[in-house]
Amino acid sequence: MRTDRMVNRLIRTSKLPDSGHAEAGNWIDRYLRVSPADVLFLVALIILLKAGSTRFFNDPGTGWHLVTGDSIINSGQVPVRDSFSFTRLDSPWVETQWLADVVMSLLVNIGGYALVALVVATVLAGLYRWVYQAQVTCGSPPPVALAITLCAAYAACGHFLARPLIATSVGVPLCFWWSTQYARGLIRLGKLWLLVPISAIWCNLHPGVLGGIVTVGICAVVLAAQAWLNRKRDTGAAIRRRAVTLALVTFGMGCATLANPYGLAWHKWVLSLMSMDMSQFVKEWMPPDLAATDTKAAIILVLVAVVGILLRRGRTTVAEALAILFWLAQAPGSYRHLPLLATILAIQLGRICGHRYLPLSTSIGASKGELVWLDIRRVSLTRSGRLSGAVVVILVLALVAQARPVSVLAGEAVGPSTTKYSIGALEYLRKYPPQGRLFNEVHYGGTLIRECPDVPVFIDDRFGLYGEQFITSYIAAVRQPARGAQQLLNEWGITDALLTPSAPLAEWLSGRDGWQKVYQDGVAVIFTRRSSISIEQATVR
Repeated sequence: MRTDRMVNRLIRTSKLPDSGHAEAGNWIDRYLRVSPADVLFLVALIILLKAGSTRFFNDPGTGWHLVTGDSIINSGQVPVRDSFSFTRLDSPWVETQWLADVVMSLLVNIGGYALVALVVATVLAGLYRWVYQAQVTCGSPPPVALAITLCAAYAACGHFLARPLIATSVGVPLCFWWSTQYARGLIRLGKLWLLVPISAIWCNLHPGVLGGIVTVGICAVVLAAQAWLNRKRDTGAAIRRRAVTLALVTFGMGCATLANPYGLAWHKWVLSLMSMDMSQFVKEWMPPDLAATDTKAAIILVLVAVVGILLRRGRTTVAEALAILFWLAQAPGSYRHLPLLATILAIQLGRICGHRYLPLSTSIGASKGELVWLDIRRVSLTRSGRLSGAVVVILVLALVAQARPVSVLAGEAVGPSTTKYSIGALEYLRKYPPQGRLFNEVHYGGTLIRECPDVPVFIDDRFGLYGEQFITSYIAAVRQPARGAQQLLNEWGITDALLTPSAPLAEWLSGRDGWQKVYQDGVAVIFTRRSSISIEQATVR
């Protein structure tokens, strides 16, 4: 980027005190030198590995993602019909995240849940290392860039899960950064065109690629309008060229989404999913909780960005402002958009908080504070960062070298949390499979698909498969069982139910004739119709 070249040229020619690190020379300095960004990456990696050993696997879809990945690897074909549930058995199913399923399955087969946790932690740590570096590149003081990066990470921590959404968490900010940098004339055309092949991969990882396309498209539209307004000026031709390029890249990204095994059915499926009102039963589709700490962190970023844009209007272009406004409009209605907004705001705050570079002619007479700031920034921009990659490679090789899936990382068990998923309940269902059909709460669906493959589920979190009407009836049965649970259970021939002890449906079944509690712990409770209970089952607790 031109900015990087200008800074490096300034550093090489300025007469600032030497920081003690050779630009080239001994092998250790070239390959193992540490930058502030490396320190941020390594500290974040350690924290994420510690906190995410079980938290990463709290997503209810982890189980069916892994089973689907195994199926694709073994058969060489993506699924086109459901085979996991009895309520939607053999119904058409477009798995828009099939490539992520394959990746997760391969990682688990090679190194168990531990390797999945390591990869997720590495991606997240790398994301925020890049966010920090982007801010420093824009001229933001390293301490300010660090504070903003940490605030953005805190705003997104509710979505730190081993799930395909992580591809969108990286892809949308990347689209914002590259498209707005190109609109400023700061990156090469070839880098911008990389978004097209990236989109071809991204659409098979997560449908959030549409958000990236919209972000680039906003920049294209704004530049087209600016080119028309400046058509009689010298700058009009340059702006027009960039607008045309951004428009072509947007079109290319859209065409790249056809590079999926379902063709146009992929787009129809995603559009139907987006048209569903899932705010009534899915937390991530609900409005953010204003009392939650991650929402408060996002609000802080919004307020700082608004004040910064007003005070330093020249630091934010119209394209950047409208792209931010688009994601700002999405966030209040859906919790899942909060991390994307926070990351984009962090990148933009690097531009807003940026300082002008010290002129060469005045660098010698600069104050001590200015020299310290520039020296820290020089280290941030010129260090290679190879140490970060080396640490990750060593950790991966250590896991793979064990030649078997491992279950321990950072001194703790790795995998789905036993405080959310009952091991005892799953063992009971394996020992005593339902003689009829099992009703399960939605968060148990994916776990049942993986751990009890012979027990078809009532529902899981593939909401596009089940449809809004079915999910509404499920929610009514669980939350207000007196109004419709009996009809639903009879309609589907339910003989067993796996519930959380606090669910209203669990309390309702406890007082119903014909139902008996056959298993309970602090996490799960299982009910069975008395007519289907064997003598051995009736004695199990």
